[in-house]
Amino acid sequence: MTLTRDNLLKVVQSVVALVAFVAAVEIALRLAGIAYPPKMFTDPVVGLIYRPGTNFVYREEGYADVQVNQESVRDVDWPLDKPADEFRIAVLGDSFVEALQVPVEDRLTEQMADLLSHDAAFAGKKVRVMNFGMSGFGTGQEYLMLRERAAKYQPDIVVLAFLSGNDFSDNCRSLREHNQRPFFEVRDGKLVLDDSFAKKRSWKDELARELAAESRILQVTYEAKRDLRDLRGWAPETAQKDGASRELELNEYAYLPPETPAWKEAWQITEQLLLAINDESRKIGAKLLVVVMPNDDQMHPDPARRQQFADHLKVDSLEYPNQRIMSFCREHEIPALDLLPPMRTYGEEHGVYLHGFENTAMGRGHWNPAGHRLGAELIAAKIHEMRTASGQSPSDAASGH
Repeated sequence: MTLTRDNLLKVVQSVVALVAFVAAVEIALRLAGIAYPPKMFTDPVVGLIYRPGTNFVYREEGYADVQVNQESVRDVDWPLDKPADEFRIAVLGDSFVEALQVPVEDRLTEQMADLLSHDAAFAGKKVRVMNFGMSGFGTGQEYLMLRERAAKYQPDIVVLAFLSGNDFSDNCRSLREHNQRPFFEVRDGKLVLDDSFAKKRSWKDELARELAAESRILQVTYEAKRDLRDLRGWAPETAQKDGASRELELNEYAYLPPETPAWKEAWQITEQLLLAINDESRKIGAKLLVVVMPNDDQMHPDPARRQQFADHLKVDSLEYPNQRIMSFCREHEIPALDLLPPMRTYGEEHGVYLHGFENTAMGRGHWNPAGHRLGAELIAAKIHEMRTASGQSPSDAASGH
């Protein structure tokens, strides 16, 4: 069809009208103060992380108001200068530590600070617990977070929260490819950083982020899509695990001794990262505590449900990753705490779920406030033990004083 002058004029008029309409909507949204700026950016060291100073409401699982500090994590800003009477604990981890699902006062780290501040072993000390948790992080990113961000705050103890439910796969590119994060490899027995993501960032992703940062229309569109997803309901990836005949999901292989090259690599990388974090902690005069976090599959208060899942995996126990990590830490004299046995016992005895929320699924997903409280009590008790051992503080013991 030949484009006549009249038809061309109509096309131009339509384009002008569309641009005018979009501009009018954009202006109206700005005048009304409606904005949902993007929360994330790709840091060239640790990968995808929050923009400093971001504030937002999280409601996909549980509910919380979230404020992000200048280190791009969910916490207040901390002073770099460390008073002589202050004892500092830096907690590294993924979404279980960040805990978007609960109000900040109900979170693991805040409750640890409260418990330890009233602990006689810390008399005369102000206890500051700094939360460096970030959703989606693996152990490699947590190591970089310690080295590049947490170390400068001079922690006395570094707590690494390790979650076998996804940390192994997050640590290994062979299992979980991701173009916005660093990975580590083991070559000749040594860790080697692969930070090629910083050089290969997609211009399309960067352009989309910049447009979203400027356009209120795009921000409202993205927020509407999130709201629609919430209305449809949220369910963790592991919500249905009762079928005995289905294939194993990626992270379920963590319950089995590694047999494939990829899973052997994931274990090797993870164990080398634990040693690297321990070395880095000692380098800054801190003591490392590895905390093995329980997966929701391991924690159902009904033993029959847990046995059903174990039968599906064809294993006698769901504790293989916990026991192996604990054994590795003992072998290398790294203090460690397995939260699974005491938390599972508590859930059974009290008939309560420590994972899950009313707006999602009880027993699935992340810790609820009860889970955070119990976890805080158990970790605080372990830190008390470390503090009082041999009459030395953990940092003194680490430095040999």
